[in-house]
Amino acid sequence: MFFNACEAKDVGLGLNYAFCKDCAIKNGLEIVDIWGILNQMLSAAIETERQKLK
Repeated sequence: MFFNACEAKDVGLGLNYAFCKDCAIKNGLEIVDIWGILNQMLSAAIETERQKLK
């Protein structure tokens, strides 16, 4: 689900709102629940990649 939620944006990698909203509805959750978890995962992935570039 994490990789499906990611999309390229003008400023870099981000989350696809429509996909996250769909997942939230299908799982009986609020968008903020899904969005918060996926955003934390995305931040961790970006930081890991930054460390590799140093």
